[in-house]
Amino acid sequence: MKHPRRYRPFLRRFAALTLAGALCSAHAGGPGETNPGTAMARVRALIGAAGCESDAQCRSIGIGTKACGGPEFYLAWSIAGTDEAALLREV
Repeated sequence: MKHPRRYRPFLRRFAALTLAGALCSAHAGGPGETNPGTAMARVRALIGAAGCESDAQCRSIGIGTKACGGPEFYLAWSIAGTDEAALLREV
């Protein structure tokens, strides 16, 4: 059974949108991509106890992202016991 000609543009658009949706939902993990739980464990290991001897040694770092912008939450860390460059690479 042939489709009437009036349905052809609709079917073409439907097929194109279906294909586009399938391609957009496909997830190809890159080589640098990691499990969020593992990454968070590494960040917490770098921060450690975050003990400070003075307020000048205390810092906070934003973790994650909210849909409306900004970090999901903050973690406190100390410049006395944390490698800042390594921490920034992990976040």
